Amino acid sequence: MDIEGKEVLKQTTNFEMIDISKLPSNYYLLKIITDEKITITKKIIKK
Repeated sequence: MDIEGKEVLKQTTNFEMIDISKLPSNYYLLKIITDEKITITKKIIKK
């Protein structure tokens, strides 16, 4: 999600790395939902 709340990338498979290289510089919120339905949210600043 960008800082305005718009979803900009969605990945629904198992992963170890998320490629944000194509996203413009901005503030983002990374929301991860685990298989156990635990939600983790992190702030990311892409310069």
